[in-house]
Amino acid sequence: MKLNRKEAPQLQKINKLRIPNMESFSLDNGIPVWLMNTGSQEILKIQISFPAGTVFQNKALLAFFTHKMLFEGSKNYSASQIAEKLDFYGAYVDTKTSKDRAYLNVFCLTKHLDKVLEVVVDVLTQATFPEKELLIMANQEKQQHIINQKKVKTIAQRTFNKKIFGEDNVYGKLAKTSDYDLIKCHDLQGFYKQFYAPQFWSIFVSGKIEETSLNSLQKHFGQINISQKGANITNPISFTPPILEEIFIAQKGALQTAIKIGKIGLDRNHKDYAAYSLAQTILGGYFGSRLMKNIREDKGYTYGIYANTTHHNQRSIFSIFSEVSSSVSKEALKEIRKELKTLRTKEVGNQELQLVKNYISGSLLRSLNGPFSLGEMMRMLKENSLPDDYFTQHINDIQNTTANDILNVCNQYLHEEKMLSIMVGS
Repeated sequence: MKLNRKEAPQLQKINKLRIPNMESFSLDNGIPVWLMNTGSQEILKIQISFPAGTVFQNKALLAFFTHKMLFEGSKNYSASQIAEKLDFYGAYVDTKTSKDRAYLNVFCLTKHLDKVLEVVVDVLTQATFPEKELLIMANQEKQQHIINQKKVKTIAQRTFNKKIFGEDNVYGKLAKTSDYDLIKCHDLQGFYKQFYAPQFWSIFVSGKIEETSLNSLQKHFGQINISQKGANITNPISFTPPILEEIFIAQKGALQTAIKIGKIGLDRNHKDYAAYSLAQTILGGYFGSRLMKNIREDKGYTYGIYANTTHHNQRSIFSIFSEVSSSVSKEALKEIRKELKTLRTKEVGNQELQLVKNYISGSLLRSLNGPFSLGEMMRMLKENSLPDDYFTQHINDIQNTTANDILNVCNQYLHEEKMLSIMVGS
């Protein structure tokens, strides 16, 4: 039958996800490993998770530079030798630090895993943090920091962060320019010894996993001595409710004004998370959202405006962000609040509601496309103590959410008069 390309295909309701089974085991020394064995290409991703985020540091920038400096030299290899060996075997290494954890991602061909892990484990257990490399890196990062501090977007984000968490809270503390001159090698070595102790590691492997891959994991990770005592990583944090005020910061000569508004959001395991997720998406979670239609397409105030939730271990933060022409900043903020109010006072129409339900379900399917994306899903579930069928249940909850559920959630959690507002511009 010939396709009629003038007609869009029928929408299919997504009710269930087919996700490969996750496997888990412990190495000989007790380090936990999770596996997502899928994919046709002989390539692997090994992600190692450390409880070494910024909430654990007692000095600004410790977590960031400790993690970034890992591959700058070890007892057996110089930085150039590490780079050469990884390049020779076609491996790629990526590092990331968040408020709660630090991650090391290693991508390599399955057949070269043994040789790649030989270098990676040496770095993770015997990093030296050479002073010369630290000085160069600290100076480079300092210059980038100085440039960023002049951007209205950065000022708005930093101010929002301090106000929503509190300046004295570990989640709210931010580095100053002078902190880049105070970071020392012995600081990094102390943080490394405390928070990179092997008994704290979690290893997530995704891709085409063979028997030789498991043998390599056991050979290199499973034989590490974990008798070294690490830090106490139990880190409950007390939070003071933020003052939900409106703040304007003058930035002379700025052509645009950054707008950042938000409040404490809902965690993924909250009973109202499905309705909350739908409300957020309708408001500003995709290109056809109400904020985009109003403030970009109708008013022409901005190129883009988005609403999202950032999830941390002990807090989730809902926020809306945009940069608009300074001449219309007040009008833009007024329209944002107007859309928030509409969402909590007028039921979403059936057509829009079903569209966004399909969008969320389809986006979730797309985000789980491929072995490495599935590996990220596996890590997120385990680190947040969520059940293996969480995403299937989430889609079911999304499909069963009503327009009235969204009204209730918006009135309870997304009231426009109960948000912190930051504006930075001329």
